Amino acid sequence: YLNAQTPSSIQQDAHTYLSTLKNDGKVNISTLPSDLWNLGFIGLWLPKAPIIFCVRGLLDLGATVYCQQYKSFEGNHYSYDLPTLGEHIALYEHMMAHWAQVLPNPVFLVDYEALVRDPQTVMDNLFEQLGLERQQSYTDTVAANASMASEIGPINSFDAAMPMTDRFIGFGERFREQLTPMVQRYQSTCQELAQDQPANMVDLPAQLKVRNTEPGSAPAEADFSWQLSQVITIAD
Repeated sequence: YLNAQTPSSIQQDAHTYLSTLKNDGKVNISTLPSDLWNLGFIGLWLPKAPIIFCVRGLLDLGATVYCQQYKSFEGNHYSYDLPTLGEHIALYEHMMAHWAQVLPNPVFLVDYEALVRDPQTVMDNLFEQLGLERQQSYTDTVAANASMASEIGPINSFDAAMPMTDRFIGFGERFREQLTPMVQRYQSTCQELAQDQPANMVDLPAQLKVRNTEPGSAPAEADFSWQLSQVITIAD
């Protein structure tokens, strides 16, 4: 594909991609892990588009995914086996680290725990970095849906704008023993991937390093990096 590209063909592919997006192509939110593998195209077609990764505590993330009954088994088969789930989480984090280093796009990292504990501060900081302003219409919609927040659970939620809740931080801790196979495979996969890393890798935000999976470890606080510490230029 790359060998056949010209500036005009890349521009055409970018317009074709934008035409498939909703929200006028301005914002695209994806919860599909498989979309992570396609970010190379975004770097090629839309090199100035900001990319925002959201990361969550391992036990909470694992328990949520494992207990979720997805409509498509084929596309989410890894979630039904704990060791495979742990391996996939490690691989996805590894891919996030890779894209953060090589893409020309500005890359931001949002910590889930910090976001739900103090959404106002986290969103204001992110908006400032992106040069955006909060829309009053969205704020009004969130306020109108305030009652919905009490009806959601760690596994089920509504596809609607509503206030964030921190009620589910740490809920996976009660399943630590049952999730041991996932944690062990996650740790071993991280170790294997670390052995393959070049020695001069740029330091990444702490959330992308091997997680602290020891019992009693505290969830991440709101003090986290918004962006990589330096601009990375890739010359081929």
